[in-house]
Amino acid sequence: MLILSQTPHHVQIYFYTLCLKYILDSDFFECSENAGVWLPPSDGFDVASPSLLDIKTIGLNLLSSPLDLFIFRRLPLLLAQRQDQVQWHFNPSCKACKFAPSCERNTIETGRLGVIPNLSVGDAQVLKDLLHLRRHRLKQSSEPLTEIEDLHTLVQTHGLVKKISSGGSSTVKKARRLLAIPRQRHFLSASASPIVEAAVNKMIQVCIYLTSPNIH
Repeated sequence: MLILSQTPHHVQIYFYTLCLKYILDSDFFECSENAGVWLPPSDGFDVASPSLLDIKTIGLNLLSSPLDLFIFRRLPLLLAQRQDQVQWHFNPSCKACKFAPSCERNTIETGRLGVIPNLSVGDAQVLKDLLHLRRHRLKQSSEPLTEIEDLHTLVQTHGLVKKISSGGSSTVKKARRLLAIPRQRHFLSASASPIVEAAVNKMIQVCIYLTSPNIH
């Protein structure tokens, strides 16, 4: 069985299947166990002739559980929200979206976590959870900060990350890994996280780690 490589194709063929099942009488229409979409050849029709081999299929049983949840639960809730209430995160998966340029501008102008390159939705949630921990366990500055400014302040303030991690939170451990924050290492750098520093200053950061046991 050939598996489609792009999620939009999955949503498209599953939604079409639901529509056909709803519109057509069951006496005349019986849904197949598989559905597919005819994708253009990678070289284009000018070079390659159409072929049935270009029909990429997937089992509908693999799509029903996640897409039923999305189409009948999550999507209606999203459509019922105002635009400013919808949670979103600009990331590499957005490149093919026609709204990507405006979302990228918004991300930069409002200092969202999406200014960190190649930060996935899941990883962004880890960093948001880290900021939530900081606000919950420590007094928050009265000065309003953007997400990236808040994160920058957190990692740059000596001992603050360690103080938050006192409860043994797995969120802090994941955030340390994502942001390349060294643990008990001596290093020659002005930044505790070169990744955050690069996102804030828009400059490549080089961090030199010194692990010699003689350094104190």
